[in-house]
Amino acid sequence: MTTSWDEVKALEVKEYIEQMTGHPFPSPAPTPEDFFKSLKNGVLLCELINAIKPGAIPVINNKAMPFLQMENIGNYIKACNDLGVPSEYNFMTVDLYEGKNINQVVLNVINLKRHVGHGFEKAGSGAPLPKLVSIKGDDQTVSSVGSPPIHSEKPTPVGGPSKFGVAYKPGISPPTPGVDCVACNKTITAAILNACDKTYHAKCFTCKKCGVALQMSKYYEDAKKPYCEKCIYQLKSGPAPVVGKTKDMGFKFGGK
Repeated sequence: MTTSWDEVKALEVKEYIEQMTGHPFPSPAPTPEDFFKSLKNGVLLCELINAIKPGAIPVINNKAMPFLQMENIGNYIKACNDLGVPSEYNFMTVDLYEGKNINQVVLNVINLKRHVGHGFEKAGSGAPLPKLVSIKGDDQTVSSVGSPPIHSEKPTPVGGPSKFGVAYKPGISPPTPGVDCVACNKTITAAILNACDKTYHAKCFTCKKCGVALQMSKYYEDAKKPYCEKCIYQLKSGPAPVVGKTKDMGFKFGGK
């Protein structure tokens, strides 16, 4: 039905759906066939979306009719788009309903989980899903070695003070009704990013100067505004000295 099956990721997806919806998979084993049987009607996926954003899919079809089950899947895919999951991580209805690409379905749920700030908890732990986010990566990211750290709800310092100030990793808290993003002035319906005594959508948390995304990076704060490492260096260092400036020696030419 599919190739290159990643059982670890599949188990993580299974546990995530079960923990978010409160409903166990009809089929217990994380195999492609079990995923196909468990998710084919789209019901669990729609319930997952509604657990993330209540009421996002107002009608879930429970009847065993092909066009209604495909409608469930289509509603789930649309909800993923609406929540901001990049299109390359979504799948087509036939990928699930006909079992053509169950791997892509697993990849989609993993990225949905990441996008709404529910982190990358290890599969098979059996522990309740924390309403926190974990972050990993390289370059400016907080940590690139070992297991990714779980974020607290408040910004936390990264390393010691430098001549440019203290670097922080942003805090992440679960969705709370009525909280707006200071950058776009829209209500935050997924994970809330906390930084500079303000609240942001994860995608809206960017360097004030250059616009680089900071939701997965350390940041520096100046006047309650976030900056990347490069821009805080430029800000704190001041303007570069002018090279080769001519000194006025008092000579005048062409005058009387």
